[in-house]
Amino acid sequence: MNLNINGRPGTFAEGSSLAEVLESLSIDPHSTLVSVNQEIVVSEDFGTTELQEDDDLDFFSFVGGG
Repeated sequence: MNLNINGRPGTFAEGSSLAEVLESLSIDPHSTLVSVNQEIVVSEDFGTTELQEDDDLDFFSFVGGG
């Protein structure tokens, strides 16, 4: 299925969960905020959030600095 990730196209298996997409992209779910179609998804729901064709995903990573 086709997804839009941070404004860029990506192709993933039909019925992929948000957790599966994060894993395939090597994105740490513990330090990433995710919105699907402009709705924030809490990390506890990543495994049960099934994505649909043409969903818009935005990933925001937290970076520490000093």
